Amino acid sequence: MKIVFLVDAFPTLSETFILNQINHFAKAEDVKILSYNKPATEAVSASARKCKLLEKTTYLNRTKSKAVCRTDAAIQIVSGFLRHPRLVWEVLKRLIINNDTFSYPELFLALYCVKKCPDILISHFGPIGVKGLLLKEIGLKTKLATVFHGYDLSSYLTKNGPTVYRQLFEKGDLFLPISEFWKNKLIALGCPCEKIVVHHMGIELDKFPFKKREYIRLKPFRCLTVSRLVEKKGHIYALEAVSELVRENQKIVYEIAGDGPLRERLQQKAKELNIEANVIFHGSVQHSQVIQLMAAANCFLLPSVTTDDGDMEGIPVVLMEAMATGLPVVSTCHSGIPELITHKYNGMIVPERDAGAIKAALTESIQTYEGVLEMAERGRKTVENAFEAGRLNDRLYQTIQSLQ
Repeated sequence: MKIVFLVDAFPTLSETFILNQINHFAKAEDVKILSYNKPATEAVSASARKCKLLEKTTYLNRTKSKAVCRTDAAIQIVSGFLRHPRLVWEVLKRLIINNDTFSYPELFLALYCVKKCPDILISHFGPIGVKGLLLKEIGLKTKLATVFHGYDLSSYLTKNGPTVYRQLFEKGDLFLPISEFWKNKLIALGCPCEKIVVHHMGIELDKFPFKKREYIRLKPFRCLTVSRLVEKKGHIYALEAVSELVRENQKIVYEIAGDGPLRERLQQKAKELNIEANVIFHGSVQHSQVIQLMAAANCFLLPSVTTDDGDMEGIPVVLMEAMATGLPVVSTCHSGIPELITHKYNGMIVPERDAGAIKAALTESIQTYEGVLEMAERGRKTVENAFEAGRLNDRLYQTIQSLQ
């Protein structure tokens, strides 16, 4: 079975779950990767290189000049036309005759698939799935599967309207929302229920060893967040909660690992709240650093929110990682997070944008730490039983095979 993964960028630090999924499939099948963009940083290239995935990757957005792109396109068109004249003519018809603008990336996508004839195209994120429709339009028999993660069913719909996926729902073969929450959204948008299979993202448990925690009350309570510094991660409300604890003379250190467009604003907020001495901004971190930070922390906090433009999470993989290491977790009743965390069973859930509720959950974690650790142990079991990447990808592989 020939499988092509179609993604926006590969490899990326924030989407290691895609890399893990691709690597899992590559062990059993002929797998190739089509990526529109090559990330500016190669932070996870070592892992991709170890799995020999980079040599399986073709980039559609060429960094070459237009003249070189035209030459590349001409060579591929002539080569493809000699072998598949009807299909190549359909490509040109769609991209030149019927469209107002000529798109080199779509041309290279179509010509690549005409040449390789993949059995399955797996697109990560809805807008990328829409691009894959071109293969159906030119007459390829390739089956199309689309994985929906979060923004593609939230802020993307706000910008593009609720009918943006209408043709994809009609012509696509399989839709893989990463939560029941997003499955219900797909159904509400008109996606046929029989084409939908929920596929949770997961983690490789051996990379996140469990550690029995303890909290020495004479030391500061260490609270950790690992995420991009963007609005939907809710850092502002975490900072406000920490400031309230500091005012009550609680010894606490809040560590934020990750980078993003809100870093300067968040640093200014910490200064305004007079908690600069209590907040550490680590910036972008590697996997090994994440493990070290989690090992040293007493609690993990991810207060996700729905942004003003409707952007939402899926089920954040970093929560699974923290739970796997034995960290008590506090998060919000947001998107698919309640499918991972059951309040007071394996973690704590608070309302969105509620700094007071975050402060109360952290206070409970500090004051009743032994009881919270019992929840954390159940958190590890939850990840073992329902969010282990190998098992989930085995299940996905069987689902993909059923399309044949």
